[in-house]
Amino acid sequence: MTGEFFNYFMGLPFEKSAEDAALEKLAEEYYEKTEANDRKVCSGPEINGVIMPADGFERSKINSFAKKVRDEIDAKARAMGFPESRVREAFARVRQRIKHTKK
Repeated sequence: MTGEFFNYFMGLPFEKSAEDAALEKLAEEYYEKTEANDRKVCSGPEINGVIMPADGFERSKINSFAKKVRDEIDAKARAMGFPESRVREAFARVRQRIKHTKK
């Protein structure tokens, strides 16, 4: 059981560690860059606050960009000494936070 989950489960205040904050900052960087690119490239409808690609060409362009940015973020995290599992956890936390704020 992680400290974050334990505090949440027990209703205790949660303070992020410096490591968690650094990882979440990297994840936020990914989402900010990819969202900005999506808005430049995509001409499809906006659904639930998310711009959609109009066709396969747009989808291909945004996926290629997202992979490039993800590789950059992963390299930064490795250079900071974080294992891939911690990076994935940070991405999940930030994705959940973004998901709940777009509703």
